[in-house]
Amino acid sequence: MTTNPCTQMYYAAVPEDEEPEFFRRHCTLLTHFYQMRFKSSARATPEQVMPELLALQDELQSMKLQKQLQERLLRKRPVDLLMSSHSGSRAVQDRLKLDRKDQVNEKRARIAMFLQTQTVPNLKEIARLTGTCFETVKRVKQELDFAGTLQPYGYNNVKTQEEIAELHKSLLPVHLGYDTVTELKRQHPNFSRKRILRELRRTGHRWRRVSLPRPNPPPKTFSSHNICRVISHISQTLYERKKPVSMLYVDEMKFPLRQNSYFHWGKVKKKDPMVFGQRPVQDIELTVIALCSTKRFLAVQVFSTAIRGPDFACFLNDAVQQLPQSFQYSILADNATWHVSEFVRKQEVNKFIFLNEPGMYRLNLIENAFSYIRDAFRKRPLVHTLAEETRMIVNMFFDEKSTRRFEGYYRHHIRQLIKYLKKHSNKLQAVLFECPDRGSL
Repeated sequence: MTTNPCTQMYYAAVPEDEEPEFFRRHCTLLTHFYQMRFKSSARATPEQVMPELLALQDELQSMKLQKQLQERLLRKRPVDLLMSSHSGSRAVQDRLKLDRKDQVNEKRARIAMFLQTQTVPNLKEIARLTGTCFETVKRVKQELDFAGTLQPYGYNNVKTQEEIAELHKSLLPVHLGYDTVTELKRQHPNFSRKRILRELRRTGHRWRRVSLPRPNPPPKTFSSHNICRVISHISQTLYERKKPVSMLYVDEMKFPLRQNSYFHWGKVKKKDPMVFGQRPVQDIELTVIALCSTKRFLAVQVFSTAIRGPDFACFLNDAVQQLPQSFQYSILADNATWHVSEFVRKQEVNKFIFLNEPGMYRLNLIENAFSYIRDAFRKRPLVHTLAEETRMIVNMFFDEKSTRRFEGYYRHHIRQLIKYLKKHSNKLQAVLFECPDRGSL
């Protein structure tokens, strides 16, 4: 059996000395895998699944806070580390909570300490140790020389509470009209545009496109029973502690090669080589099948045509073979026609697939990961061959920035699971209350 024209399977970035090529690959489908699939309990109720999701969310949040604290400690200046070593971790956390004004006053106090004790007579060295600029050290020295004491630093043009209340009064009906920041500044000339924008965002306003009327949009109906079943399976897979289990996500993404960004930096008085919707490479649309875990993309394959059932089966067949045999796996996929085709259902690899509820793409982590790939694809530089385009697309999936973003994708994935489990478990309980013979998940 052969597939549509495609590249080879990629499990990492394309080597520099390799040229991606499209050809029909011969695929031998296996009837046995050393890797095992994970079977979740179909009797788990939303009440049993919710504590697992909340525990995962707390665990990921604590890991995020610990990582942020370590990064901030690494960015601290030598004098900061010297002072914090005597005050303990609680004092370090209190310092991180200081607002901008208090941080400036603290730095000025440290500068004054060096100047008064004369331990470091060089002003540039004091600026380096305190993490400030030379002009700040110079102003502090002048203030000490003339006044003898250091006055607390304060912002200029501080607005009174009455002025801020008057501005907030003007912002209350702003969402009902079309006033811009310029018009608001004309009403309040004492406020800068930056301050008005900050107050708008602080009061929950966002600048966005006006909704276009749509005649009778078709209502989307979802099965709460199936959604709870999908979330229950994902939660059991992610929270499993007794045996090594991994949750994987698979989907396809299309890349129209004519697509680019709407804006870019150009040179004055020179012809712009970038034209929207036009690129040197032929006007075709590539399709990528990607498989990812909660940590990174695992496998990528590029097709020059649309995907068929045999193409999808061959991709999973090769990808699953490369997975570690010590784990059990479950692969979440949507209900695309090639995912549920008769050819795929007859293959052994189909046992690893767990189908999502139709239309509930928010439950698939890979959809969130595709957002970064789409943005990077639109901003890609000009190239002149199909092989270079293919190389850039594959390398986007295995880029270091893309891999680092998976920590955020995973946290967002857990939040989405909790959100939809709460929403649809309430609907399911209402249905079961009306029809008590329906049974559990």
